[in-house]
Amino acid sequence: MGDFSQQVPMPDCPFCGVAYGAAPRVIVDEGSYGEMVHVTCLACGRALAMRVERSPQAVRSVGLLTDCNAEDYRHFWQAERVSLDDVLRVHEGLSR
Repeated sequence: MGDFSQQVPMPDCPFCGVAYGAAPRVIVDEGSYGEMVHVTCLACGRALAMRVERSPQAVRSVGLLTDCNAEDYRHFWQAERVSLDDVLRVHEGLSR
């Protein structure tokens, strides 16, 4: 199918309203759910991460405004998840 990341229909930038147009789209992760795509606006430099799901009938997406670049987003996406025990240890440590 080619480079799917460039085929993702993109909204206009929610910050400045400029069409994303030729802004490079980076696939951060692919899985059974679809793709995580990161795009940075060429006009204002702000970023959007989108979860994109494809089916024969439709393309669905949910966007998240982010201050991470594509490499940061990939790092956090692949990082170990924070557990409730992790949160409790930090809380206890800060309470001392």
